[in-house]
Amino acid sequence: MFYFIGNVFRSEITGIESAQLKRMHLFNEFNEPAKIVSTGRTDDQTASARKFGLNEENYINEFDFLCEVPFAYAKRVTLDSLGFAARHRISYHDDHITRYADGQQLFAQVAVDDRGQVEKVRYYDDHNRCRIEEEYDPRGFLAVRAYRDAGLKLTSQVYLTPQGKERLRFLYTQQPTLRLASVQVTRRDGRAIALQGIYDLHRYFFDELNKTTPHNVFIVDRTRRNEWGIENMKTRAFRLFHMHSVHAVNLVADPASRDLNFNYRQPLNNLDQWNGAIVLTDQQMADVKLNFPAAKLIKVPAVVIPPERLSAPRVPLAARIPGKIIVVARIDRLKRLKELVQIVKLIHDRQSNVTLDIWGLTRDKQYREELLALIAQLHLEEVVKLPGFTRDLSAAYDHAQLSILTSRMEGTILALAEAQSHGVPVVSYDFKYGPREFIIPGQNGEIVPIDDRRAAAAQALRMLGSKQVWEHYSTGCYAESPRYSADQVFTYWQTVKDKAAAFYQGK
Repeated sequence: MFYFIGNVFRSEITGIESAQLKRMHLFNEFNEPAKIVSTGRTDDQTASARKFGLNEENYINEFDFLCEVPFAYAKRVTLDSLGFAARHRISYHDDHITRYADGQQLFAQVAVDDRGQVEKVRYYDDHNRCRIEEEYDPRGFLAVRAYRDAGLKLTSQVYLTPQGKERLRFLYTQQPTLRLASVQVTRRDGRAIALQGIYDLHRYFFDELNKTTPHNVFIVDRTRRNEWGIENMKTRAFRLFHMHSVHAVNLVADPASRDLNFNYRQPLNNLDQWNGAIVLTDQQMADVKLNFPAAKLIKVPAVVIPPERLSAPRVPLAARIPGKIIVVARIDRLKRLKELVQIVKLIHDRQSNVTLDIWGLTRDKQYREELLALIAQLHLEEVVKLPGFTRDLSAAYDHAQLSILTSRMEGTILALAEAQSHGVPVVSYDFKYGPREFIIPGQNGEIVPIDDRRAAAAQALRMLGSKQVWEHYSTGCYAESPRYSADQVFTYWQTVKDKAAAFYQGK
């Protein structure tokens, strides 16, 4: 079984979760058993996972696993279900909040969602202090009960099964500030196990998961939260960490940079605890080897172009919006979108029908405000739009003529290959890593030096200003996309399978 280890899914996802989903579809296509595994917990984790097509067959959450919660569990818990009204006076009620009292003494406050499903219950002591708070899972059961001391400081949290049995107890200390001191696990057989905090809980979870299926392959997509737990597993497992981004900073000036990316610092400095690492490009593999010559690296592209995309009719220039530029990127300083807007200004000054749509979730609200201010300063309010996040960009790609990338560093750019698969040429800065992997200059896009706005604008104008030139590049995009077909990409994963098989055979 392949386990893809990451964080919980939210209603909007980043490139790493998108890569996990595409990988899951690939494995399903080749009937290769795999599951996405998330650590941590949020209220909307199951609804978000379901939104992206995940289910009990291909998704496991750490807390659901340990607290025996079925993925599809569903039950109504309402004010009537709690039964408070039969024993206490209703002192306040609106659509979302109901308070119950005994005489003048507040007993409890219940919060419900728009459906009338109970979300939280707060219980009050004789001094009207909330000492106990219960959190209900949206699927309809009491999931967490939190206890506070007389000073209203958190002392413990108990995580329950849908049947109300305790499975986890988080114990907190206030010294010197609030922090998790230890975790107690209560197993199904009644035995209690003491763990040394959240990372030890992750380790325990991975070991328990590893016992459920044989000869497992753990691919850690989100390293920061999960690296320690994987490295310290007590059961035998084939373990790889996936470098979705650059492994160090300043790689353009110094390919041998030792200023390691904090996301990969621990695993790179503890390579003996891993069976290897996955990199996305040949260029990154060569650079990692400069500092870690003994590292066991496996190249596996993150991009998979689905067969329905490869077989789709090619979209001609006449069916696209004249001058439309598309960029798919989260609103984040790392994406350097101000640089992109400056380039679009140069292009728009020469070709007035040019417009830009930046699709993606907002990670940095302050940066979004700065970006909007720059757009206004350059009088591009009717030119540059930020439509937000959407799951399906097919129509947006098919209406576009061009994409431009202005990052200084990336692991790879899924959106680059996706754009090309829709016949959209890409002009990109020569950052690490991605452009040299996907762009064949003169054929399906162009690469220009980092920060050379005028060179980027000139290449864009050359493609946008000539039907013949654009059609040449668009044809090249369609022609090169089969390099990342499901059949081609799965051959890389076959290499991973072979290495895992050799590991379990003791070779």
